[in-house]
Amino acid sequence: VEASLKDTECGVIKALAEPKRLFDVFLFGGGEVDTLEIRLLELQPVVDKFIVVTSNVTHHGEPAFDVIRPLLETERFRGYKEQVEIIVSRHKF
Repeated sequence: VEASLKDTECGVIKALAEPKRLFDVFLFGGGEVDTLEIRLLELQPVVDKFIVVTSNVTHHGEPAFDVIRPLLETERFRGYKEQVEIIVSRHKF
């Protein structure tokens, strides 16, 4: 089976043999702390960088609190801190 895959035009074997960087990009609103922990725990071995997208306002247009940075300082999430990059979508109030 492997020999036939090498002969395909899609390059499956070649693509898997070369090292790739994998980024996991997701929205985080602050209320899904347990889901965040599961995501980081399960994907950490294969993901190079977690890109967390958050906002400075809620869905109702009210100011939002920065939840992710304080979470990454806790014992529970400290081991993931170096792998996480935070992008804040800024909106006017």
